[in-house]
Amino acid sequence: MHSPVADGPIPLLPMEQGQASLRDARNHSNNASSSSLYEGDTSTAKPKRGSGSRSPNSSYPPRRTSPNKPTFRKPGTGRTRSGSTRAVTGFGSRSRGSIRHALYLLLERPTSSNSAFVLHTVTSAIIVLSALLTVLETLPFFHAVNPALWFGLETAVVVLFTVEYIARSAAWGFGESDGGWKRWWKWAISFFALIDLFSILPYYIELALQADTTAFFRFSILRTFRLLRVFRPFRYSSTILLTIEVMILSTRRSKHALLALAFFVSMALIVFSTLLYFAERGTWDDTLETFVDVDGVRSQFESIPAAAWFVLVTITTVGYGEIIPRSFLGRLITVPLLLFGLLLVALPSFVLGREFAVVWEEMSAGYVFFAFS
Repeated sequence: MHSPVADGPIPLLPMEQGQASLRDARNHSNNASSSSLYEGDTSTAKPKRGSGSRSPNSSYPPRRTSPNKPTFRKPGTGRTRSGSTRAVTGFGSRSRGSIRHALYLLLERPTSSNSAFVLHTVTSAIIVLSALLTVLETLPFFHAVNPALWFGLETAVVVLFTVEYIARSAAWGFGESDGGWKRWWKWAISFFALIDLFSILPYYIELALQADTTAFFRFSILRTFRLLRVFRPFRYSSTILLTIEVMILSTRRSKHALLALAFFVSMALIVFSTLLYFAERGTWDDTLETFVDVDGVRSQFESIPAAAWFVLVTITTVGYGEIIPRSFLGRLITVPLLLFGLLLVALPSFVLGREFAVVWEEMSAGYVFFAFS
């Protein structure tokens, strides 16, 4: 039986003929491009890998080059519009900024150079010497010394501290327009800057008033700031700063317990002072115009504030002994007051001691960072 299919090629449908023509054209194009790349056509020849060169007639796009290609400069330098390089110090122009920056390192960074370390050592010695002179001046043995000697020593110390204060003001940007005033004001209201200012201020007040300010209590308080300058050299000690930071942070963490304890102390102070006043005041004497006890002696608990002093001394376990209850009722009231005083000493010690140990471990391990200023 013969097959119905003819021995010749199978005729294609019109759609199949179009697809075949498209496929033949695509194959012809690929063959032509391959021959041009690998048979000597240098216009589109593929460069050898690793040659590092490119044919001038290559059809690949040229390498992009930009005149604004970023460059790497040394840290601390910047380029102005005119092309000149200046030091970026944050203190203004190059000349004034570099001098001010060097002055800042000299006065505020003792470890920045040998000169800064020597200056810091000399300044610390002068601070300790001035504090020692302030203490020795109050001894009766030195009252016979010529006052001009003390005045001359104080003048020399104050002049040195004044020059140092002015230099620090300049180092922190005094008189600069580009943020210098803000830097200077932040430094001027700092703890150590205020101590420096108050330590030299009474001397100039004396010169202005032409009088000894020690006769005035408010100026005598200012003179005591000269002793506080002793703490300034220790601000560069990491151990002391760490201890102060731990104390401050542990107190902050214990503030709720301390506030509750302060509330109970205030209540105990008011209640026990009132009870002791009425138990120990005695009777009123018109002749002495005060309260007297059964023996006719002036009562030590003549007012609630006087009784409050006894309560405060008792609950803090100080016990000066100048005021004591004499009646049985007064001594009976004092018994719970003594017990409360023991708890008052134990609880804050436990709370602060625990927090101090926790914060010390955290800060020593580097988990907590707290800046002191």
